[in-house]
Amino acid sequence: MAEYESIHGTRVKYLSSDPTLDSSTEGQVWYNSTSGANKALVQIKGWGAGGTMTTARRESGAAGTQTASVVFGGGLPPGNPDTTATEEYNGFGYSNGGALNSAREGMGAAGTLTAALGFGGATYPSPGVRNVTEGYDGSSWTSLNNLQSNRSYVQGFGTQTAALAVGGAPDSPVNLQTESWDGTNWTNLPAPSNVPIGMLTGGSAGTQTAGVTFGGSNVNSRPPGVQATTLDWNGSIWTAGSNMNTGRRRPGGAGTSTAALGFGGYLPSPYTAVTEEYDGNIWTNSTSMPTATAMMHGSGTLNAALSSGGRTSTAFTGATYEYNSTIQSGFRAVWNSGGNLNSVKMSGAGCGTQTATLVFGGNNPPPTINLTGKTEKYDGSSWTETGDLNTARQGLGGAGTQTAGLAFGGRLDPPSSLKDETEEFNGSSWSEQNNLSTARINPGGTGTQTAALAFGGEANPITAETEEYGGTSWTAGGDMGTARENPEGAGTQTAALGFGGYAPPGGAQSLTEEYDGTSWTAGGAMGTARYGMAGSGTQTAAIAFGGNPGRVGTTELYNGSSWSTSSSLATGRQNLMAGNAAPNTASIAVGGRAPTGITPGNVAGSFTEEFTGETLETTASTLTTS
Repeated sequence: MAEYESIHGTRVKYLSSDPTLDSSTEGQVWYNSTSGANKALVQIKGWGAGGTMTTARRESGAAGTQTASVVFGGGLPPGNPDTTATEEYNGFGYSNGGALNSAREGMGAAGTLTAALGFGGATYPSPGVRNVTEGYDGSSWTSLNNLQSNRSYVQGFGTQTAALAVGGAPDSPVNLQTESWDGTNWTNLPAPSNVPIGMLTGGSAGTQTAGVTFGGSNVNSRPPGVQATTLDWNGSIWTAGSNMNTGRRRPGGAGTSTAALGFGGYLPSPYTAVTEEYDGNIWTNSTSMPTATAMMHGSGTLNAALSSGGRTSTAFTGATYEYNSTIQSGFRAVWNSGGNLNSVKMSGAGCGTQTATLVFGGNNPPPTINLTGKTEKYDGSSWTETGDLNTARQGLGGAGTQTAGLAFGGRLDPPSSLKDETEEFNGSSWSEQNNLSTARINPGGTGTQTAALAFGGEANPITAETEEYGGTSWTAGGDMGTARENPEGAGTQTAALGFGGYAPPGGAQSLTEEYDGTSWTAGGAMGTARYGMAGSGTQTAAIAFGGNPGRVGTTELYNGSSWSTSSSLATGRQNLMAGNAAPNTASIAVGGRAPTGITPGNVAGSFTEEFTGETLETTASTLTTS
């Protein structure tokens, strides 16, 4: 057998511990004398889920990197007009950006998060195919000089001041024309000639002087067939490259002309998840996407790409997928199933942490809605019943910990029976305390048993009142800026966050307010307006999940100034409970009402989900060879 040195000309390194695993050690081989094993660093390749977009859409434009991307425009589900919505991705989740001036789908795109370009596209149902160009500065869009020809499903790449547009629909010689952008005007360049044409609805990557397009439709057949065609651009002419292994229409693309990624798309039928890498010469299959998706837009690089939105075989989607090769870093978030409650409930309250949660009060499931005073403790794996509330009620507020909880407000039936009761929990039983000054249902609550905050709620009418609890009695605090019921809270009595809720005439609210112990001030608005959600964390690091309308699973994270989306609950629901003392990286969602309602046959109201979010160190994978 040949020795390593005779093959590679170097000896295997003899080390007492593994070296730092980063891109500089990729492909290296060493002997670990401590473990007695030969090791090599192997490349990591794969897709993972990122934060979910606020607006599900297909055929949007996108520009930037995997951790700093902007997604704009796109088509909404049938029966809805195209959108102007812009969302910005920070590597964790999405926040709303400035709206496009012209709603459209099927745009070409180029640039970065703070210097993006969107061009062409179509607005349905009218006026149809467009030649509109707009530039984005990170906050707002500005109308720029138009393309020379109307075209949608156009392929684009480059920067905001040096971009290329090629292909598009309708399928005519004009739209096989290449147009070059210099930051001010578009100029016609030669169309591809004497090469297979597959340029409608394909993918693309690269710069104005070195680009590549791939896949798409055959413009000469009806119905249009899929193409595996690759066309390479050198700044002046197009030449034929090697075909993709899997021809497809409307794939996503990312990277450069010599390090491109093509992913997803659809065959004549069905949709595909196939991913391929291009080195400037040949295409090589890589790990498939988690879900077969088409009509998405890609951004980023070959080693760190992003797929945003699109359409699956069943629905428009807001899903984001991240493709990583070799090194992973950043924020990973996921909801996992926990132990079920012993009883199904909604509209109760909760406090504590993910591994020491307390939930209490609320409703039993329909059709017979019975109020409950049941209290249950969670130890991180299972629930145990403990002492009941003295007054069974729904829509109450909560604060504190598992061994020092606080319950306040709520309602009996009929609806006019608002309650002002306050009860304290000592780890095994509840005791009556001094009442709230204002009886109310669905207040927001946060803080501890000896320093709690109650705000908003329905008090006939909806109120903006805030009350502070000092361990013995309630005193008046500063009113919220907007009266609302069913807001959610996080933080402490002197550094609190109140978000979402319900307020007529607009209904669901996206408002966020911050409390400093004296008064409320406006914070960043949520991406999704809703009420009846749950949340936890601090004023500068909060999490919100679930809620109505729609009994959604949407999860958002707050960083002290703005909200961004994260991984959604597995089961969307409203009127759920949470441990409000839990950090936003380790929260818990309990009970609630699912989209189909809670019935004896639907135990969604007993479900527990645990949120795990963590900052990852730079990681790599090693292969032990002996």
